[in-house]
Amino acid sequence: MDHTYQKTTLPNGLRVMKLHMPAVHSVFANLYVKSGWRLEKSSESGISHFVEHMLFKGTTHYSNSREISEAVDNIGADINGSTMPEYSEFSLIVHPRHLADGMRIFGDFLTNSTFDSAEVENEKEIIAEELSQYSDIAGDSVNLDELACSLMWPMRSMSCSALGSYKTIKSFSRRQLIEHYRDHYVPSNMVLSVAGNYDPDKLDALLAEHFGDLSGEATLREPEYETGLGFPRSVYKRMPSRMAYMKLCHEACSYRDPNLILVLVISDILGGGISSRLFSTLREELGLVYDVSSGATMYSDVGSIDVITSTKASKLIPTLKCVLEQIRILADGGVTEEELARVKDRVACQMDFMLDSPADLNEWFGLRELLTSPEKMETPDDEMERLRSVTAEDLNRVVREYMVPGRRGLVLVGAGSWRQRRQIAKLLEQ
Repeated sequence: MDHTYQKTTLPNGLRVMKLHMPAVHSVFANLYVKSGWRLEKSSESGISHFVEHMLFKGTTHYSNSREISEAVDNIGADINGSTMPEYSEFSLIVHPRHLADGMRIFGDFLTNSTFDSAEVENEKEIIAEELSQYSDIAGDSVNLDELACSLMWPMRSMSCSALGSYKTIKSFSRRQLIEHYRDHYVPSNMVLSVAGNYDPDKLDALLAEHFGDLSGEATLREPEYETGLGFPRSVYKRMPSRMAYMKLCHEACSYRDPNLILVLVISDILGGGISSRLFSTLREELGLVYDVSSGATMYSDVGSIDVITSTKASKLIPTLKCVLEQIRILADGGVTEEELARVKDRVACQMDFMLDSPADLNEWFGLRELLTSPEKMETPDDEMERLRSVTAEDLNRVVREYMVPGRRGLVLVGAGSWRQRRQIAKLLEQ
């Protein structure tokens, strides 16, 4: 299949990534907006997520969310939204024969939302309920990812939270939400990516009709970090549970860094599949956990290699010891050629799978354009060429640089005694 892309720009400056896939029976449209909790002020924590919700609550053409949902259901389509640390994403999936109606609805709720005052107050209660799902009895977050971000890169006067706090959610006014929307939902701060089976000329006309009137300039801020904090460090959130949930992080690199491809390979070797070192040892050999995985957290300026698992309180110390031991073995002994060959082949297969997915291709091209704005877009084929050139020596260098106590942080939620915590503190320093 031809998986080349075409980048165009509307007269108002909105960048459009188009991937024509005549063999599929769908069209996927994704709008990516540089608006997320890492770009918020402390007094506005959670406002990006709140705005995302409000866009579904009514427009100048649809008086409420029910009418929007019915219009979407009537053409067998689906729309959704999500708020990530550095961007918000909105998606449309529609059959090619209903593309005109689908793009009309998609463009309407993204550009003509009314931010009705009654809906704003109602949504405060809904988001408060959502917030309670990730909080303990005291109202503190027990979200592993957010706790890990706050631990690794603490920001001044605020914690890392997509939802915000009960205080900030209650404080938002309709005017604040509209101002945030107008400051961020502007052509220069967004990328629209469309992939699937569409008529190119008709698509261009639809995009101009429904997104061509957007205007404005973006107002953004960069994260401000606390300084002078050393590693290793840890945070514990005790909850009534038989299980302990842990996330072990090692500060690595951002998604702009040349070492990123090496970090991704290291994460895969360590805990990326059922044949990985951690899964084979912790689950298959020792029976300490049901599941364990590793991956990479990537932001525009920072990042980490993460191990995530859970276990019974009685197995907490043996589990952490085993994870740290596998990291030490990897650092001391390095990556084998056999492991590297297996990862390269597995990733090559996954890349081919991605070429069959309009949603994955939208994410590949759309997010890269939004977050990095490269002079030359890297395609999946380019990524595979880079992967083929990776050597075991490259990987071993990065492991020994990143996977050390001086870059280490641990989040533990659930069961865990004071004695275990003292043991953990000593383990993290080794």
